[in-house]
Amino acid sequence: MTLTQAQEAARQARLDCGIMTPAEAAAYLGSTEGTLRSYRCRGKGPRSQKDGGRYFYRVEDLDAYRAARPR
Repeated sequence: MTLTQAQEAARQARLDCGIMTPAEAAAYLGSTEGTLRSYRCRGKGPRSQKDGGRYFYRVEDLDAYRAARPR
């Protein structure tokens, strides 16, 4: 298995568990990574989790955030 195959397998495993990277979460919300980073720093936006120095988002937290936002 090459590195890119391993990376894709890891990405798919995360998505199967309902976990997204900041880039994936930003695309899911139609936002940018910078906006999510700014929200995290200010304690706003969707709930995030930190693991080993990296941030992740759960799909259900992103859906809850999206549902709570005014249209």
